[in-house]
Amino acid sequence: MSERTLYDKVWERHKVTELPNGQDQLFVGLHLVHEVTSPQAFAMLEERGHDVAFPDRTFATTDHIVPTEADRRKRPLADDEAETMLSALERNTAENGITFFGLDSGKQGITHVVAPELGLSRPGMTVACGDSHTATHGAFGSIGVGVGTSQIRIGELGVDGGVGHVYEYGGPVIEALDMEGRLAVCNMSIEGGARAGYVNPDETTYDYLRGREYAPEGEAFEERKEYWESIKSDEDAVYDDVVTVDADGMDPLVTWGVDPGQVIEISEPVPAPDAFADRTDREAAERAHDHMGVEPGESMLGYDVDVAFLGTCTNGRVSDFAAAACVLEGRTVAGDVRALAVPGSETVRAECERRGLDETFIEAGFE
Repeated sequence: MSERTLYDKVWERHKVTELPNGQDQLFVGLHLVHEVTSPQAFAMLEERGHDVAFPDRTFATTDHIVPTEADRRKRPLADDEAETMLSALERNTAENGITFFGLDSGKQGITHVVAPELGLSRPGMTVACGDSHTATHGAFGSIGVGVGTSQIRIGELGVDGGVGHVYEYGGPVIEALDMEGRLAVCNMSIEGGARAGYVNPDETTYDYLRGREYAPEGEAFEERKEYWESIKSDEDAVYDDVVTVDADGMDPLVTWGVDPGQVIEISEPVPAPDAFADRTDREAAERAHDHMGVEPGESMLGYDVDVAFLGTCTNGRVSDFAAAACVLEGRTVAGDVRALAVPGSETVRAECERRGLDETFIEAGFE
């Protein structure tokens, strides 16, 4: 059967059964857990008398509540709620035989940074995590979905542009990106309203995975590569819609409002509310103008920067800090600006320090 996308192939391979309501039950190949959304899930399992079905496919790290300053990482954490969540995750992972990357592991960090750099995220997987940015893992050619308990396309499509859909990213720009660039692109799929986003795997993907701690080795790697090649979207694959973006000469983008859909090229003027055809968009623009204090026709280049932050699951990887360090070399942060740099994982921090990037940030005035 041809005319299938990677999404179709991965879905079919992981479908367990069709439920009475017509929905498909899928097998989860990789389950990522963090401290914020997992306590409720573990409590529910205990109440119902269930065990974690596949602890060998489940990995956990402390993600959202870890202090960034070294002296504040000592236990117990100063914030009582944070300490409670961290203690619960330590206990729940130990009781269920789940691998946990804790504060003293050297591998702790943001879930969507840790899993890729360890080789846990791989092509053809279904990935689930209690976090909306699980789409990040689609950079490997997997289907990552956040379970509950960009910007050029987001600007054109709006934050509801991908509702009920999955984005496939392709073309010469995507193919030229390294894996960390692809991770950033897929990470933003949720801001466009999509459930997930992915890039078809290629040699860039395979080169990144080789030698990673949890990636297959030797002959096993080559065998998996054959499967990874087979799940690529067919050349005649059928899509619900195809949108072409001309990236040549694109200016940097900045939001003038309060959501990722309210975005312009940095050289463009702030749009007036009546520039939006949809009434809901017009009203949202009016509220954003009032909240942000911007005026139609103004240039964003005239606004002061109060805080500069580098990090998060979108841009907290080594390449992000290396690129920023090139800009900062020989420069200093303005006296009235607070600038913070927070590596996405302990592994990222160690590599930045090995390269001496931390010194560049400190000399420039970053925290």
